[in-house]
Amino acid sequence: MESFGDKTRAQRGNAWVGLVLAVLLSACAGLPEVDLNPLLRVEHMPGGAVEIEALGPLIDVRVAPTGTSHALRPLYQHKANGIDKRTDFLAPFGCYQETRTGASGRLWPLIWSGERTDGPDGSEWDFLFFPIIFTGAGPNDGDGYFALFPLAGRTKQLFGMETFDFILWPLFMRSHMNVTEPSTNYSVLLLFGWTEGGLRDGSFRVLPFYRRAVSRTPEGGPRKILHTAPWPFYTWGERYEDTDSPSRRKGLWPLYSWEESDAWFKSTWLWPFFRVNRSTEPGKDEFLHDLPWPFFRNARSAEGSTFRVWPFYMRFKTANSDSMHVLWPFGRDRRWEPQPEGGWGRRDVNVIPFWHHSRLAVRDGDDVEWQAWPFAHSTRRVSGERDTGSLSLVPFRHVAFMRPMDELYGFLWTLWRHRSNGTVHETRWLFDTTFHRRSPEGERVSVPFLYASRPETPDVQRHQALWGLSTWRTDDQGLQSASLLGLDVWTR
Repeated sequence: MESFGDKTRAQRGNAWVGLVLAVLLSACAGLPEVDLNPLLRVEHMPGGAVEIEALGPLIDVRVAPTGTSHALRPLYQHKANGIDKRTDFLAPFGCYQETRTGASGRLWPLIWSGERTDGPDGSEWDFLFFPIIFTGAGPNDGDGYFALFPLAGRTKQLFGMETFDFILWPLFMRSHMNVTEPSTNYSVLLLFGWTEGGLRDGSFRVLPFYRRAVSRTPEGGPRKILHTAPWPFYTWGERYEDTDSPSRRKGLWPLYSWEESDAWFKSTWLWPFFRVNRSTEPGKDEFLHDLPWPFFRNARSAEGSTFRVWPFYMRFKTANSDSMHVLWPFGRDRRWEPQPEGGWGRRDVNVIPFWHHSRLAVRDGDDVEWQAWPFAHSTRRVSGERDTGSLSLVPFRHVAFMRPMDELYGFLWTLWRHRSNGTVHETRWLFDTTFHRRSPEGERVSVPFLYASRPETPDVQRHQALWGLSTWRTDDQGLQSASLLGLDVWTR
C-alpha cells in the first residue's frame, strides 16, 4: 500500500502534468498552419493535436490531448502521456523514465538509479555508480545500505544475494541468501570460507589444503558430500542426485573423474574436454557425451536433447522449444510456445547482424517483422500497423534497448520509410525531409522549398510552391483559385 506522502506526491505530479499539457495545447492551438519546410512546419491534426517540425527532422514537437513529445535529434527525445514519461539521450546509453510504480534512470554502463513508490511498506530507492558506489534506502529500519568498492560496505538485492558485506575486498566477504531457507557464506581472501544455514550448511574450505562441499535437499536429506585435498586435485565423496541410489565419486584433477551408482555412470578425462555420462536404469535412455568439449556434444535427458558440432551446427530441443544454430553465433533459428493445434506460436530467425525475421501468432493471424541490415526493414501487425523503410542501419532494431537509436538517428540514413496505424498512412523520403500522408481528413504533401499541399476544407485542397510564393486551390471540379505573391490571379 502506498503511503499518504507517496499518494500526495503522485497526485501533485499528475496535476502538474495536466496543467503543462493544457498550457501547451493552448499555446500550440494558437499557431497558424504553415509549411516552410525545412525551416518550419506547423500542422493541426484532428482532435486538437498539433505537430511542429523545425530545421527538417532535427526539432520535432507533438502536442495532443493524450500526451506530448519533443525531440532534438539526434541528441535527445522526451515522451509523456500523462501517466508514463520517458527521456532518451545519447541513445542507447542514457534513459530516464517514470511509471505508475516508480522511476528509473541510467547512463549505461556506469550509472543506474531507481525508485519504487508502490512497495508494500512505502518508497524505496537504489543508486549505482559501477563498480565503485552502491547505495539505497527503504521505508523500514535497516533497509538502507552503502558500499564503496573495494574499501568496505554493504549491498542489497544485487547479483542474486540478499545482502553482501565486504571489508577491503577480497580480504573479507559475507553474503546472505534466502532461496529456500536463509544461508550465510563467509570468505577470507577467497581461500578460506564457510557456510552457515541453508542447503549448503557445513560447507567450508581452507585452500589449497582442503575443501568440503555439502548440498542438501529441501527436506534435509543429503544431495552431495564431496571432499577435495589438496584442492583442486584429488576429490572423493558421495552424490545422491535426489534419488535413493547414491554414487561414489573419485577424481584426480584434471586427469580423470569417475562416478557411478545403480542409476548412472559419469566420467571425465582431461577436464573439461572429455566427458561421458549415461543412465544405467533399464529403459531410461539418458546420456551425455563431450568428445571433446566444447566442439562435440550429444546428450539426451528428460528435459530435452542436445547435439553440437561447434561452431558449425547446434540443436537444442525441449517440449516447449526447438533451437538450431549454424556457424555459431551468426545463424540461429528458434521456435517456441507450441500451439494446441500444432506448430509453434513464435519463431525467430537470425543471421547476425545481416538478417532478422520473427513471427508471432496472434488471434487473427501473424505479426511479422524482418530486417535485412543495413538495407531495409519491415514490420506488419494484424492490428494494421506497418513500418517499412530503407536504409536500416540500426542492427537489432527489434530489441527494446535499441529502439531509441532508431527513433533518434534513423533520419540520418532514411531514403524511404512508410508507416501506418491502419488509418493514417505516412511515407517519408530523403532523410525525413519529404513526406506524403494519407488519412480520412485528406492528403498532405511537403517537399522542401518546392511544394506543399494540405486539405483546407473537406472539399478543397490547398497547394503552394516556393514557400507560398504561388498558391492555388483545387476541388472535385479542378482548379478553384490561384494567387502569386499574395495577389489573386484567377478565381473560378
